[in-house]
Amino acid sequence: MATDTETERRLLESGVSALERAGYRVERPMSGALPDAIGVCDGDGGGSNGGEGGSNGDGDDGGGGDGDDGGGGDGNGDGDTGLRVGVEPLPTADADPTFVLSRLSNDASNGRFTLFVVEDDAGARACTDVLESPPFVRDEDELGRRTFYDGPGRVALDGGRYALHRSDDPNLRWTEEGTDDEKRLVLRDSGRGGSGGDGGDGEDGGDTGDGEGGDDEVVAVLPNVDALRAPDAGTFRYSYAREADKRIRVRTADGREAGAYSGFAAMRRDAYVPVPMPLVPEHLFAGAGSARREWAILVADEGHADGGEGSPRLLGPAASVVR
Repeated sequence: MATDTETERRLLESGVSALERAGYRVERPMSGALPDAIGVCDGDGGGSNGGEGGSNGDGDDGGGGDGDDGGGGDGNGDGDTGLRVGVEPLPTADADPTFVLSRLSNDASNGRFTLFVVEDDAGARACTDVLESPPFVRDEDELGRRTFYDGPGRVALDGGRYALHRSDDPNLRWTEEGTDDEKRLVLRDSGRGGSGGDGGDGEDGGDTGDGEGGDDEVVAVLPNVDALRAPDAGTFRYSYAREADKRIRVRTADGREAGAYSGFAAMRRDAYVPVPMPLVPEHLFAGAGSARREWAILVADEGHADGGEGSPRLLGPAASVVR
């Protein structure tokens, strides 16, 4: 994963220095699919507190303790059996949920801890908000119902089309609702200028029977988060696809054509917006429970109150692994 800016390069080297001080051997992979630096503890030194919360722990707390890659001994091609830590430079401007969770997912799925290296306290707070409060989701209530972050992807429908919503001022949120064990997934629009009631479930807004949502427009209702995998086209009022004539065709849930456009900009000007795919932790991580404990944050630009330079500060559940 290329570090293209001076800030990213500086943060990368801060992370490398921290790992080397802790006794790690640092690899510099050339593959764009890997972090630009990976710390490796070969099992006979380095990572002075490596067993605490580490991937080589008791299975529940460890990276890959669920049977995937356990401790990073594979997935990187060199047979190491010790701890592996991916160094992920995180400029404050990039500390959004998509960036943070994609980096953690990539490392966790390959048996690595993640060391996020941030510029300052603002970057640390932004990163921690995604990872801890609550973990990996925008919000979670006392019944365990979650509100998800939007990801960069779009909701692909059965049949090759993509979900679409029409609103002049959309504010879309994917939330879980209901009180039973199988919580349904609801997409609501709290913005103004929605499409009104011309199809779909709960099209006239209001709640879905359990006091949720107030006056928000209900855009779609799915039985659970797993139903995001290629839902039926009739779930959403509108869908789009680039058809045989190379034009983007918008169709209603019953297949009627609602518009034809030369490109996405023209479609958006007509108030049609693609529906974002939510970032669902259990879809992003092979074992979300262990990934919650497999990260640390290095605050690179620490300083003293008198203006002097201080030592970088480590935060997070895996901080002991890189001390």
